Amino acid sequence: GELLSTIQSLREREEQLESTNLEASGVLKKIEEERERLSEELIAAKTDVDDFKSLAESRLEELSSVRERGVELQDRTSSLSEELSGARSQVAELQSRVDSLTEDMTAKVRKAEEEKDVLSNEMVETKAKLNEYKVLAESRQAETSKLLEEIESLRAKMECLDTESKAAIK
Repeated sequence: GELLSTIQSLREREEQLESTNLEASGVLKKIEEERERLSEELIAAKTDVDDFKSLAESRLEELSSVRERGVELQDRTSSLSEELSGARSQVAELQSRVDSLTEDMTAKVRKAEEEKDVLSNEMVETKAKLNEYKVLAESRQAETSKLLEEIESLRAKMECLDTESKAAIK
C-alpha cells in the first residue's frame, strides 16, 4: 500500500512537472509571438518617429519584463526537468521493486495453490472414509435395532413366562 501510494505520488508529481513544462513552453512561445508582433509594429511605425519612439519604449519595457519572466520560467523548467529525471529514476527503482514483489507473490500464490490441491485431495479421501464409516455406522445401527427388537421380544416372552409361572404356582 505504501509502495503504491509512493508510486501514485511520484506519478502525480511527474504530471505536475510536465504541466509546468508545457506552461513554460507556452510562455516562451508567447514571448516569440510578442517579439514578432513588435517587429511588425516597428516596421509599420517608421513613418511617425515620435509615435514610434514612445510605442517602442513601451513595448521594449514589456518585452524586457516578459523576457525576465521567460528566463525565470526557463530556469524553473530546467530545475523541474532535473526533478523529473530524479523522479523517473525513483519510479524505475520502485517499478523494479514492484516487479520483484510481484514475482514473490506469484511464487507464493503458486505454492498456496499446490498446498490447496494437496488439502483438497486429503479432503476427498477424508470424505470417502467418512462415507465408509457412515455406511458402517448405519449397518451397526440396523444390527442394534434388530438386537433391540430381539431383546424386546425376549422380554415379552419372559413376562409371559413369568405370568404363567406365577399362575402355575397359585
